[in-house]
Amino acid sequence: MKFRDFKYQKKNGEVNDYSLMILNETDTHLAGIDFNKLSVEEVEEVKKIQKEYEDKLNPYLKAFRNFIKENIQE
Repeated sequence: MKFRDFKYQKKNGEVNDYSLMILNETDTHLAGIDFNKLSVEEVEEVKKIQKEYEDKLNPYLKAFRNFIKENIQE
């Protein structure tokens, strides 16, 4: 899982700090869980859940594939 700390400026000029566990990323957007909105205990629980999830998926990563979008034919 990827994590990223950053400052974000809203359209109204307001700037906020974020500490994000990234769940989805496109060329133009990041989406995820903002750890700044959670308690220390909640952050630890989320990290624990994510670690368990990754550990359970590990045996199946032999089937993981990565594709260049522009080469996909439908």
